[in-house]
Amino acid sequence: MPTIAPPTPASKSGIKIADLWLRQILSLLYQRRSLTRIEIIESTGLNSASVSHTLRYLLGKGVLYKAGDCNAGNGRRRETFALNAEAGYFVALDLEGDRLRFALTNFLGDIRCRWE
Repeated sequence: MPTIAPPTPASKSGIKIADLWLRQILSLLYQRRSLTRIEIIESTGLNSASVSHTLRYLLGKGVLYKAGDCNAGNGRRRETFALNAEAGYFVALDLEGDRLRFALTNFLGDIRCRWE
C-alpha cells in the first residue's frame, strides 16, 4: 500500500503511521461499503485532520469516490464516501485437484470473469 507524502515517522514495528490510517479506513469502508467523514472519525478514533488527509489521498488515487450527501439534521450536509469497485483488480488462481481455475475480481471482490 503506498504511503502518504511527506514521510511520516515509523512506529516500533517499522510501519508508517499514515499506512495504519490507510489500513484502518480502507478496512472500515470495505466492511460498511459507505460512510461519512464523521462516521469514519468515530469508528477509527483518528482525529479529523488525519481522516481528511487520508480521504484526500484516497480520492486523488481513485480508490474512493464521493457517493453523495446526506442531511445531518442540523442543516449541514455530510459527504458520503465509498470504495471505487473499479480502482483495481485481482487474479485468483485455484490449483487444487486436476484442473486449474482462474477468476478476475474487482477491488471489492466481485467476480468479473471466471475460467475453468
